[in-house]
Order: sequence, then C-alpha cells, then structure tokens
Amino acid sequence: MPTDWSQKEQFRLSIDEQVRIETEVKTMLVKTAPLLQIINYIIFAKQIVSLRKKYKSETLFNEMEILQDFWAGRGLNTTLMNQIKQYYVPAYVPFVCTTAKFDVGKFDVDCFG
Repeated sequence: MPTDWSQKEQFRLSIDEQVRIETEVKTMLVKTAPLLQIINYIIFAKQIVSLRKKYKSETLFNEMEILQDFWAGRGLNTTLMNQIKQYYVPAYVPFVCTTAKFDVGKFDVDCFG
C-alpha cells in the first residue's frame, strides 16, 4: 500500500480511471455482449488505454491489432472490440514530418527540427 501522499494520490487516480473504464464498457455493451464475456471486454479496454499511453501513431495501431487478434482468438466479437477501440482511441491520422533539409517520413515520435 502506498505511504507517500503523492503515491496515494496516484493510486487513487489509477483506481478512479479503472472504475471509469469498467463503467463505460459495461454501459456500452450491456445489451450486446454476453454477460459472462463483459469482463473480457473490460480487460481489453484497459489494455487499449494502456497501449494508448505507451505508443503513438502506427505503432499504437499495430499493437491494437495484435491485441484484437489475441482477444478474437478467445471468442470476443470483433465488431464490439472495434467499438471499444473507436471510443478510446481517436481516428488515426498519419503524421509525416518534413523539413526544408530532408524528409524523415512517418514517425511515432515528435519531429525535431
């Protein structure tokens, strides 16, 4: 259990985020997903949020596809997983970084001039 105040605050914020994700997914899927599989969709959503914090751009979308394939193999509906992905990740717009000196192409990181 955290002892420092900032650790306690981070822990509380983390729990709040998890509860928010669980509530949102339950609300989204209450009438469409089998009751026993909703927990798997919640886990999928939490993993999507985690990936969103780690990656950007094409890497994020590649990792989400890998994750979706994993859960589809466990019986989750692809349409429902796409609904969750669209909710938690904004539409993908490729970022092409160009400067007057050279074209560095597509990057997952910020463009440094």
